[in-house]
Amino acid sequence: MYQFKAGISLIVQAIIVHASLTNSRYRLPKPAYYDRRLSSQLFHVIEFYKQPDPVGLPAMVSIPDPLSIPPFRQSVAFTAMEMRDLMTYGLSRLRVRLFEAELSSMALRVELTMDELMVNGSYAINMGSSGPFWLKMKNVRTLGNVSLGVDREGILRAQDIELDIGIEDMAMDFQNLGWFGRVFQGLVNAAPNMVFDMVKPYMLKEVHAKLQGEIDSQIERQVDDRGIVLANSIAPLDLFVSEARWLLRTKGYDPYVVPDYRNSLSIFSLLLSNTQLRGLSNFYRSGELEIAVQNNTMSCTVQVGTGRIEGSTRWQLSVVRDVLSRSGAIFFSIEFIQLSIKVSQPLDLRKKPSLMDFQLELGNIQIFSSGAGSMDYLLEAGVNILPNLLRSQVANAIEKPLRVRIREKLECINVEQFVKRHVADYERRGANMEVDWRLCERKLEK
Repeated sequence: MYQFKAGISLIVQAIIVHASLTNSRYRLPKPAYYDRRLSSQLFHVIEFYKQPDPVGLPAMVSIPDPLSIPPFRQSVAFTAMEMRDLMTYGLSRLRVRLFEAELSSMALRVELTMDELMVNGSYAINMGSSGPFWLKMKNVRTLGNVSLGVDREGILRAQDIELDIGIEDMAMDFQNLGWFGRVFQGLVNAAPNMVFDMVKPYMLKEVHAKLQGEIDSQIERQVDDRGIVLANSIAPLDLFVSEARWLLRTKGYDPYVVPDYRNSLSIFSLLLSNTQLRGLSNFYRSGELEIAVQNNTMSCTVQVGTGRIEGSTRWQLSVVRDVLSRSGAIFFSIEFIQLSIKVSQPLDLRKKPSLMDFQLELGNIQIFSSGAGSMDYLLEAGVNILPNLLRSQVANAIEKPLRVRIREKLECINVEQFVKRHVADYERRGANMEVDWRLCERKLEK
């Protein structure tokens, strides 16, 4: 269940980095210093998941092991049993089987397994028997759900926590039962999980309380120094999408200037220059943004859409090294673009990411051409009529080269180096950091 803390920590850090890079109207001014906890925690995570079979959690997440359980009293048959001095051992030896985060709804789900949990303590029965006991649980499986929300003060907090625990096998030993041992053994034979069912609610109650406190304190520790305040009327993810649109515009990506393109074939030469795309910052979340970790591999699913995209380019067609040439302009628009992409990355960042899914949908396409004479009308008619009748086929034709290009980029990226480089840059420069989108290793090493 303490994988929640690692997941929540990374989510909160993402919120902090984003809030630090933007002038959000939902936060207070940022202090004049930059925190180095982000890189420290990320580096711990990177090194931890280089293990072939990581057991436990990175050092940044503290797991109470042993965990104390408050004493309780429970009816057993015709008497009552009191259990005290209870300590649970083995929580730190967990394995993360599944971790899912839906960022739009701020909901987390986790599945953990532990080979063995041990509970030690002492018992006392009203009939006079008392002594030490131990309970050994094998192949333990824990399920948990946590939802986060923004309270009235604009602070992100854990609102609902649900936990459950199950076991495949169990062994136990109660010493000094005396004459009651025969009765107790009969009860255990009739209900093998009786003792586990007695301890389970008190164990979960203690874990729930500690987890609630740890999550809230961790969030407060991360955001208090920066005075970050969120709006409770809009999901934090949608707020950050809005801020990202503003960031694209301020960084000069809308309009986006496409590098000039030249291609030659035999005696012909084509030059496309002054190409601009407008409307790229008019994007929105069209579905869930999901992050999942399973089998030590993280996958991220993103679904985004845009409004109307407009563009223009100057073209020049030359024959025999500019002996004959003709030039003109093309103006085009796409009603909308919707994109769904899923990328997976092993938690061992030395390994390469891969493209799992890619889907593209286009709206109506319109084009206006000048400079080609009577060919302008044929070009406009061909583009404005035929592609709109065959939009799905056009999208499919575009998808294939885009898939190939994305896979090529993912194959050449050094993820570990990319992450470490930009986290270090953030520590040095804070909000003035620059993101280098050149992904290939040979470029990053320069």
